[in-house]
Amino acid sequence: MRVHPAPLGPAAHAERSTVLGDLQAGWQEVRTRPWLWVTIAVFTGAVLCMFAQWYALAPSVSRDLYGSAAIFGLLEGVAGGGALVGSLAGVRWRPAHPLRTGLLLVFAWPAQAIAFAGAAPVWTIVVLAFAIGFGFSLFGVWWKTALANNVPAHLLSRVSAWDWMGSLALLPVGYLIAAPLAAALGARTVLGAGGMIGFALLAVALVPRSTRRLRGGAPSPAERPGVLVGDPR
Repeated sequence: MRVHPAPLGPAAHAERSTVLGDLQAGWQEVRTRPWLWVTIAVFTGAVLCMFAQWYALAPSVSRDLYGSAAIFGLLEGVAGGGALVGSLAGVRWRPAHPLRTGLLLVFAWPAQAIAFAGAAPVWTIVVLAFAIGFGFSLFGVWWKTALANNVPAHLLSRVSAWDWMGSLALLPVGYLIAAPLAAALGARTVLGAGGMIGFALLAVALVPRSTRRLRGGAPSPAERPGVLVGDPR
């Protein structure tokens, strides 16, 4: 997908700013774009409920349900293959509404957690693992392209900082609570419940109209200062 960086804008050559000033400038850009801050918030919760729990608990669950932790390794390898195919597909596939398409593909993530916790056949979770790698690879391409196309270039690094900081903010907490939750509720219950919460969170990510309608091409000059023309929230 071709990237059309937003213009630098009049503030691009301003005097050196402070770290707090940069964070504030980035937050101002994030908060005015529902497609941006809602997606970041959703992945904050999803990383807590699914990503951390998966990597903390899935190897032991794999051993208990499928007789070997090697099944977990197989799933990770298949996901890597899906990511490779997805990155190649991203060279040519340019959907009209990339964020909406990418988020729909990522629904394979909670589906795998639920299927795995429910002791689904190995071939089922292998297919879902491939779909996760494929979907996340494409979502990553389209997400970064959306940022580059819609955020002024001189603020892109500040917005990216909020993206990474926000999305991973609760990862340590997720690792911290994984073992106590598994001891109290059972590892399979934690994974399955995390998957169901993940489904709900990804559905929330699709609520903003700007997420569903954001287009893959560069926005018009009238669209650059805000989210989209007409306040689509």
